[in-house]
Amino acid sequence: LNVHHFGRDGIVINDRVGLGGNGLRRIGIPMNLTITNSKFNWNGRNGMSWVGGNGVNVLRSEFNYNGQARISTNPRDGLDIEWENCNSRVEHGFFKDCNFMFNVRCGIESSAQNNRLEAWSNDFMFEGCKFVGSETAICARPNARGMVFKKSQFFGIVNGFYDAWRCSICVINPFRNKFINSSFSEEYNNQYSINSNTFDECLSGCGFGHD
Repeated sequence: LNVHHFGRDGIVINDRVGLGGNGLRRIGIPMNLTITNSKFNWNGRNGMSWVGGNGVNVLRSEFNYNGQARISTNPRDGLDIEWENCNSRVEHGFFKDCNFMFNVRCGIESSAQNNRLEAWSNDFMFEGCKFVGSETAICARPNARGMVFKKSQFFGIVNGFYDAWRCSICVINPFRNKFINSSFSEEYNNQYSINSNTFDECLSGCGFGHD
């Protein structure tokens, strides 16, 4: 797929299978959706909005420059993961060798905890991915349970981490953000930056530098 210059989102993923009803949220049947070698660039809103359903695999794909064209509406992310009025949770995502670059707001964003929807967003793995912020935006906002980054590169600000200690649904919390064998560099002002009000971010084998 090469999806570009759509007025709103390049693609919206939303599983509405099952019983309906306002506010009804359940664990849905896995979608087992796979997207490979695709581009979701230069769209007016988000490259991809994942608002419902579990089981999404994306390989070797691009989510770049969204919100940068003449038509531009919020939030203008490369990938926005937010549960929105769906009968199934947003969970179990795997992204490998994907780029999230130069979007107006975030390369990847989830605000599940801030929106008090943390129970309905869980388990997202990014491996070998590149996140590059624009001059006025951040490259990643991982405010969801179980969001893990492995062998990935971050250029720009990463903030809005998931605060596992504030989680209200479990006593022992395995859902913290993790960064494994990843690198962090700041492209524009010669300093790396990880902004958070919590000590919960986990960094293992990561490097920090200047480009």
